[in-house]
Amino acid sequence: MKRYLALTLLLLALAACGNEGAISEEVTETSESQDENEVAALEEENEELKRKKLEKENEELRKELEEQDSENQQSRTEDQPNSASEEEEKEDIEEESAEETPPESEQDKQLTGNKADLQFSLDSSEVKSQLLGTTGGNSKGTFEQNVITPGMSQTEVEDKYGPYEFTADGGGASPAYYGNLAVVYEYGAPYGSGDDASDSSINPDYNYVKAVYYYAGVSESQLYAAWGEPDSYDDGSRSTNGLPAYAYEGEDDDGRYYSTGTGIIGTPDGQRVGIIQRTLFDENPYDEEVEGSEGDSEDITADDFIIYEGLISEYLHRLATYYSYDNYDDIYYYLKEGTPAYDKITSNKATEDFDDHSTYDVFLNDVTEQNDGTVLLNATRVYSHASSNGKRISTVNYLMDTETYAIIDFEQISDTAY
Repeated sequence: MKRYLALTLLLLALAACGNEGAISEEVTETSESQDENEVAALEEENEELKRKKLEKENEELRKELEEQDSENQQSRTEDQPNSASEEEEKEDIEEESAEETPPESEQDKQLTGNKADLQFSLDSSEVKSQLLGTTGGNSKGTFEQNVITPGMSQTEVEDKYGPYEFTADGGGASPAYYGNLAVVYEYGAPYGSGDDASDSSINPDYNYVKAVYYYAGVSESQLYAAWGEPDSYDDGSRSTNGLPAYAYEGEDDDGRYYSTGTGIIGTPDGQRVGIIQRTLFDENPYDEEVEGSEGDSEDITADDFIIYEGLISEYLHRLATYYSYDNYDDIYYYLKEGTPAYDKITSNKATEDFDDHSTYDVFLNDVTEQNDGTVLLNATRVYSHASSNGKRISTVNYLMDTETYAIIDFEQISDTAY
């Protein structure tokens, strides 16, 4: 019985051990299975997360592209010309700079307004009072106004009124034309390109206004409409440029006599009435003929005297320009090769002692016919040049050909400091 009990206990113990191993193996297998399932689940979850992340990134990228496209379209719209935003920005910039620099259009308006000051009607009382009659204006024949005045530099003039409209040789000097004003500068010409009668070597800051004359700038018919027909007319046969010339003359209430002369000149706008200049006489030159100094000479009429006065003045102004500049050929209208005057003048120029030459005033004192196709002109001139030590005044006899107006010879009578 005891032996049976012990055997039973042994069998039970062995059975227990066997069951324990079986349970252990079953647990191990179950644990491994669970681990595999968890790994599979994690992998699946990880794949799901990756898929969702990729979808999210794709969605974000799509939205970003849509926003970029929208911005580009808006930018193209803003870049269209004359857009409101562009105009507003432009206005803001202009307002900010307005106090410092006026807009160009305003500058143009101001310049246009200034140029209007240069216009003087031929029919106005301001012009007539100075050029017709003896009571107004001055004895120099210049035109008085307060727009462009002697002493102003060319730079000052053109900063305010713009560049000159044109320039032309006026016989020794080359006036610059601004509206109805013909301005003669101290250097005898305005600063410019040199393609016209200007001089590119002049410094405009120091080229000062010397004299201002009235320039009509109208046609012959307009001159007649404003002033009537002239008292004296030349069809060009006796004028230096071969174009018509006119003179208005008369005696005023004060007993003095005036002769106002002008003529046609070539301009960029065609042929126009040019500078108008008045000469005053203390008495009527027509009351008596101007007698010659030699008994056998013919008498000179007042008309002839005025013509010769203009000729000698033009010659002496051209002479100053000839001495001051190279390649100035206009002097040869009055100087003919082979004459004593030509030889004297060209020799003087070669010395360079007569450089920087200026003619300030010319007065014709006497005219004498020589009965041989020549006339003797006694004239006084105020001048200066490089070696004159300031202004001087001289009186000279000039022998002129009555057909060609050439200066054949001359003789100095006196010369003193002025």
